[in-house]
Amino acid sequence: MNAAIESPRAIERAPIAGANPFAGAPVAARPSSNAVADAGMQREIAEVQAAMVIAKRFPRDPIAATERVLNACTRPTLARGALYSYARGGTDVTGPSIRLAETLAQGWGNVQFGVRELEQRNGESTVESYAWDLETNTRQVKVFQVGHVLHTKSGTRRLTDPRDIYEMVANQGARRLRACILGVIPGDVIEAAVKQCEATLHADADTSPEGIKNLLEAFTPMGVTREQIEARIQRRIDSIQPAQVAQLRKIYTSLRDGMSAPADWFEPVEAAAPAQTPARGNAGLKASLAKRTATPAAPAPAADAGSSEPYPLEPERDPLQLDSGAPVLRDGGEADDVAAAPSKHEVAADAAPQTRREAAVHAAAQAASSAAPVAAVAAADHAARTQVAGPLSEAQAGILTDWLSMAGLSHADVEQAVGGPVTPANFREACTWLRHEGQRQKNP
Repeated sequence: MNAAIESPRAIERAPIAGANPFAGAPVAARPSSNAVADAGMQREIAEVQAAMVIAKRFPRDPIAATERVLNACTRPTLARGALYSYARGGTDVTGPSIRLAETLAQGWGNVQFGVRELEQRNGESTVESYAWDLETNTRQVKVFQVGHVLHTKSGTRRLTDPRDIYEMVANQGARRLRACILGVIPGDVIEAAVKQCEATLHADADTSPEGIKNLLEAFTPMGVTREQIEARIQRRIDSIQPAQVAQLRKIYTSLRDGMSAPADWFEPVEAAAPAQTPARGNAGLKASLAKRTATPAAPAPAADAGSSEPYPLEPERDPLQLDSGAPVLRDGGEADDVAAAPSKHEVAADAAPQTRREAAVHAAAQAASSAAPVAAVAAADHAARTQVAGPLSEAQAGILTDWLSMAGLSHADVEQAVGGPVTPANFREACTWLRHEGQRQKNP
């Protein structure tokens, strides 16, 4: 009875059949505020679903996958860059590089991996490295920050060039990517690949001269010299062993990838002491005579460095030899203990005498070794003056050649001046004439 009785207001609210023409139409979805982002998300979801379906439909064969990895490790070009090494706590740490990690992921199959930059702001980038085994649904992800700053020994430098920023992000991302890939590949497969690469390196070690040259040239841009490499391998580079070549290649890979620095592997090269130039002029002759007599001689003034002539032309200095063992006096009356003109052809003190004249000089110098330097020089000169026959000695010929060069004259000129060939008897006269000619040309 109550159901039959309805209020007029309820009757008014009841819909009239056929009054709404859109009652049967489907409800349209509300338009998205970011249709492009939604479309990209849907595409990524579809790609992942398709990859997982394919991985399930075509599962990997572990035996065949391992064989593919090991066969790839037999390639010398891959093996050379497959291992890195760096020093840590006094020991060498060796492991697979990013190149070997990529080869492992490719050979193992059904693995997605990569590096992507999520955002870049406030002078740093947020980066994600990942590796995903679609078949076992094992995933390794590392999200990290990379500052746009380059750290060097001289300090830090802010990076503003997009290329420099990209290379910095890619370098840091590759290190995390290697860790992600090695996290989804079985450890025994990784160890087998590393051993195969080491065997390939030993078999392919090139110890030929051309191979050693290429090895040295590879380290040169990194500031590593041949001496540093020889100090590390404890032998000359020409006798390097194949195992040492393999070790140096690991070090090169570590330096190239930025895992270590040259100072971690090689001792710094000490600056070589500057070579002492043999003394010339009067000082050189005095040093030579001092060695002969085994008695240190007093230092004598060297030749003028600013002069273009080989030896000084001082009238008060006799550049040849002493008279009867008496020292030459300077203008001020000071004794000069210089015995002869210096020459680059001076015979060394420990050399064996080759002529009678040199034998006499040597014997006299040994006999006067306990005397003062001036007396020893005089005795040696007096013994030499007694030998007047025979050709010029090597030392006399060298002195004569120097004086001829200084005066700009020839042997014919001096022979004409002394009336014949230059012998030990007229050697002093010839050199005196050449000295005067040189002075005359210098001061016309």
